[in-house]
Amino acid sequence: KLDLNISDVFILNTEDSYNKKIQIYLISISSFYINSASGPAFIANLFYTPSINTNFFPLSQSIGYKENDITIPKKIYDNNQNKVINYKEIFSSDICFDASSKTLQRKNFITISNDPDDILNAVKEMIISLKDEKFYSTDLQKRYKSLLNKKIGCFYGMGRVSNYYLEKNKKII
Repeated sequence: KLDLNISDVFILNTEDSYNKKIQIYLISISSFYINSASGPAFIANLFYTPSINTNFFPLSQSIGYKENDITIPKKIYDNNQNKVINYKEIFSSDICFDASSKTLQRKNFITISNDPDDILNAVKEMIISLKDEKFYSTDLQKRYKSLLNKKIGCFYGMGRVSNYYLEKNKKII
């Protein structure tokens, strides 16, 4: 429940059955949809509505299905080494398949959520991409995707990770 006073932004309480139907309708007619990796996140795929997937976890699903999807994955922090684990290490191990934060905690890892600037800049990327109708990948986005292997669920995804996020986190790519 948010108290925002922004034009063209709708806050919808989906505890009500009718509002769940409205939510599906709104996703179907939206220019793009900002979500997290849960609940209605995948409804946008049904309507080919572009998505910004925030705080995305598990990392084995961090590339969106559609070419116009942008993802901002979570980072994983290793409490034993006191550092954020780089994505090459994550994707070359079973860590990327861990599907819950509790599983990671048992291994002494924690997930780190996206910060507001990550999300804001992904929105800017989306607006520019939709305006220009160009969904190309930068070298950093290609490098992130090159870390995936065919066993990873999102290997065949056509989306991309936010370039702003990758630029900001170059040291872990």
